[in-house]
Amino acid sequence: SKKEIIAKLYSLVEKTILEEYKISKKPVGVLFSGGIDSTFIAQVLKKNNCDFVCFVVGLDKSKDIDWAERIASALNLKLVKKIYSLEEFERVLKKTAPLFKEGGISGYVKVSVGSVLYACLETGKKFGIDSFYTGLGSEEIFAGYHKHKEKANNLLALNKECWDGLTKVYDKDISRDQTIAQLFNVKLICPYLNKELMQYALTIDPKLKIDTIETKLILRECAEYFGIPKEFAFRKKVAAQYGSSFD
Repeated sequence: SKKEIIAKLYSLVEKTILEEYKISKKPVGVLFSGGIDSTFIAQVLKKNNCDFVCFVVGLDKSKDIDWAERIASALNLKLVKKIYSLEEFERVLKKTAPLFKEGGISGYVKVSVGSVLYACLETGKKFGIDSFYTGLGSEEIFAGYHKHKEKANNLLALNKECWDGLTKVYDKDISRDQTIAQLFNVKLICPYLNKELMQYALTIDPKLKIDTIETKLILRECAEYFGIPKEFAFRKKVAAQYGSSFD
């Protein structure tokens, strides 16, 4: 039943988050955009009395900073925000762009998303944090992209799209993020890419994950069931480069 799936899903997310927290043995950071993935991670850490800080960056009046502040206030999370000026962002861009040589849309995405990560890790390091949780992988295992909506009525095609995305996540996302993390000598923790959680998520009926309106349904319903207000659990996905206004 859906209730059993939600309970199992929460237990697996909690398990992998706490296992990584125990390994760190010191305060950890959460790359906190105010989206469902990072909000869920922060809520689990909060419920288990972990020592952590949420970090959000962006230009003035960016969507992610606005949402992060609202959610942190409602859930009583420790939040550090850094509002970048255009000049400060240009400095970050000049540090990030040379790391990725490819052109076209792929190069644009790596540089724009990578700039957000660079800024977050730069801010977090000033607080002595060297391990950061990230929501990477959630889109792939819970059908979170617009392209998944196009296959919402074709379950076989949707499952294949999710699996194909997962097989490409290293080249598309992980290699980019690890390149930047190495610059700061920090560890990125990706609970949604835990093997046991991935295996279970890929067995969930795709009809519970997505419809023509909403993505990642089962994850959002799970988050709401375990205490995250609906307006936060169902915040529409905004890519990092847009939510921060770095684009």
